[in-house]
Amino acid sequence: MKEDKPTLTTMSGDTLYKKKVEPIKNLVEELLPESSIIFLGGKSGTFKTGYALHLAICGAIGQDVFGEFPVTRKFRTLFIDEENGLGRTKIKFDRMLDNELYDEPDRKNIRFSIFSKVLLTQPWVDAIEKVIEKYDIDLVIIDNIARCFVGSERDEENVKKLHRLLKPICEKTKVSFIIIHHTKKKDHRFDSSISLEDLSGSRDFGAQCDEAYIIDRYRTIQKDKKTIFKLYQVKAKDGFPVKSFNFNVIGDITTTLSVEFAGYIEDNIKASQHNKLRDIKDIIIEYMQSNPKETYKTKELIEVVQAGGFSEDDARNAIYRDEKIPSGITIVSLEKEGILKSAKTMGQWIFVSSSTKMTLENWS
Repeated sequence: MKEDKPTLTTMSGDTLYKKKVEPIKNLVEELLPESSIIFLGGKSGTFKTGYALHLAICGAIGQDVFGEFPVTRKFRTLFIDEENGLGRTKIKFDRMLDNELYDEPDRKNIRFSIFSKVLLTQPWVDAIEKVIEKYDIDLVIIDNIARCFVGSERDEENVKKLHRLLKPICEKTKVSFIIIHHTKKKDHRFDSSISLEDLSGSRDFGAQCDEAYIIDRYRTIQKDKKTIFKLYQVKAKDGFPVKSFNFNVIGDITTTLSVEFAGYIEDNIKASQHNKLRDIKDIIIEYMQSNPKETYKTKELIEVVQAGGFSEDDARNAIYRDEKIPSGITIVSLEKEGILKSAKTMGQWIFVSSSTKMTLENWS
């Protein structure tokens, strides 16, 4: 059988320059651009399905995602569930919907395909495209890639087919795909970082997508029925980075589920460090006031701080390390085992090392 000769279609730079193309818009500010392929990764039990349902519900009713990220307009979602089944999907969906009284038109903005045995092949992608056009779908969620992928996830050629199948639909209809994915198992004793490399299978999964996020479980507070998760953006092709943030999931199997924004991770860490330094400062000053004398050895102060419930490293970091913290307090370096002189000058404590006099501002 004779193969058709390939034809390469081209356009000039001038034609491209004059071509009218709409700028990339967001369905959800920062988190969800139109016309994109987005991977959502995480280990088992990291609320990936719940997060995807929350996006769909917020889009259906026009409510801010996590109460923090605005939905630019109401949008419609097709949720393809090949992982959980009718019972589990309905239970989670109902528990999230029951927080508010959503009316029928809002609920109709989400369509479900449950255990339809969808495969990411051309015939099935054509069928998905027909549903997109029939119901004016803006977002397709696939839960999850392992149930729908054809071939080996480690095979680069198989992974490339995914982009070739889905990207033309994105370009044609402006729809976005969120594809739930699993992450690799790794020993967090040696590697606590979160990156695009954590997505299982071929590295080409990361190369194919426009954006990628990974959810990680932080901790559960049983008495509050609250679990804290961390959301990391690990790829942003269009150059709109989202700072990693925490979100809370509140409720248990017997109650409704609510989700809420819990601060940007970087800001939370800085606030935690600031609070720790402030508490250490209070311990040191209280000790000085209770035990007035001319000089204090830093070893002595470290022991006092440890008695207050902080580690030796916390104490040394507070006394020795250069650090800028939000309140404007500046901690200056000391040589090891320097001496803190109990004297006030212009509202400052005076630190004295064996060779250099230094100050710790605003510690009074």
